Amino acid sequence: MTEDNTRRWQCLQHHENEALYAFRTFGDTALRFAVCCTQNRAEAEDIVQDVLLMLHTAPRQFESDEHMKAWLLRAIRDRAKNYHLRSRRRAAVELAQAEAVAACGDFTEEYALRELIFSLPKNYAVVLYLYYFEGYRTGEIAMLLGEKENTVRTWLKRGRKRLQLALEEPIC
Repeated sequence: MTEDNTRRWQCLQHHENEALYAFRTFGDTALRFAVCCTQNRAEAEDIVQDVLLMLHTAPRQFESDEHMKAWLLRAIRDRAKNYHLRSRRRAAVELAQAEAVAACGDFTEEYALRELIFSLPKNYAVVLYLYYFEGYRTGEIAMLLGEKENTVRTWLKRGRKRLQLALEEPIC
């Protein structure tokens, strides 16, 4: 039995279901990915909640933690697509939110970089986030997104270029 399966089995023995285990293990990652997909924290929270509820009501068997994480990210991506089609809303991160975070003293370079990435077109933002923040390789990202690996590499290249241009832009 692998370490992932052993840990999950121990959690399930203590009356913890798959959805709760997924939330405790991948909750932060799932929320960050959903924010990346929707570019709106409230929508992202709704989507993650929907996916975890779906997992709770219809439990699945996963081979490993990595399998569970991949399923969560795919489900979030699919739910985000449906959410946008249904609601026809697309909100960017508001300046007031950024100012509130900065005023609280929680503003970091990593946060600023994430916000800059999230301001890019969705395809670029998603692949940059998965590649740099979650550590996925281009082949894995292609499988998660259902795209060709060369497409993912192109999006990475274009996203990096846009990110570079945004970083070189004068702030005044």
